[in-house]
Amino acid sequence: MSACSPGAFWLAGAALTIVALAGCTSSKTDTTSSGRTAVVSELTTDAEAAGAAYSTRHKVASRRNPAAKSKAANADISNSDSSADGFCSAAERAPNPDLRIYATWRRFALNVAEHGIAGTLRVLEDSRFTRHGASREGTHIMLPPCDPLPTRIEVLDAAGQPKQHIELAPQTDLTAHTVAPGQTLFMSRELVRCLASCWCGDHLAFWQVRNGRFARLQSRTKSGTKWAVSGVTNGCYEEGGIALSAKGAVEIHIQRSEMSFSQTRSERHYFDGSEWRAQVIVRGFPM
Repeated sequence: MSACSPGAFWLAGAALTIVALAGCTSSKTDTTSSGRTAVVSELTTDAEAAGAAYSTRHKVASRRNPAAKSKAANADISNSDSSADGFCSAAERAPNPDLRIYATWRRFALNVAEHGIAGTLRVLEDSRFTRHGASREGTHIMLPPCDPLPTRIEVLDAAGQPKQHIELAPQTDLTAHTVAPGQTLFMSRELVRCLASCWCGDHLAFWQVRNGRFARLQSRTKSGTKWAVSGVTNGCYEEGGIALSAKGAVEIHIQRSEMSFSQTRSERHYFDGSEWRAQVIVRGFPM
């Protein structure tokens, strides 16, 4: 496998994991256990449940298993064509046989001092979206490919075992931003291919890894209330993302509007040296 090959292919029936870091030169071998898919609610997964969820039918294909490699190659075209009218049918969203496989898209190192765990934050995506030259214009439930796997963001311990995971849109980019020493802000961008809607657009959310868990960024208002920063969909009524202050500090700026545009809400989230703070300004009046 080449130095920049996005590896970590998952396929049912394989026990040996071959993980090639996307865009890196090193490789690693993990071992997974067999089991059925478990449904785990977002951000509430304990270690035991996360381990069960990790044992999905989309496992890692070993390079030593020719049959698995053959299936993996076929996965690129698994049910990727749309119906005659150009839109996906319900049947096309449930491939049979299921030959889809995951590949590692991004990896970020975690440490005990900041994150509460020594390990890795790993992003897995459908292998059709991670190969060289693949389109990353977003996905839509009605448009092909009709059967994309959701993105999995996993917290792995030092042994490579999953302790938590969440699922996001099939094409999701995750970036890390150093705010201050020991303060890393993660921003996810779920890529959405829009047909026509003011509510449609890429969705951004803001995260940190604390106490070994990948969770929404918490910000404190002037009144002392601490709350999770809501994500933003860049469409007609919302826009925002990470911005730099006049002093070059990493901040989050968000603008939200009511559908009637009679009321707007400006949010600024910033790190004051000890914790995240929220500055919210509401203008206009609700209809």
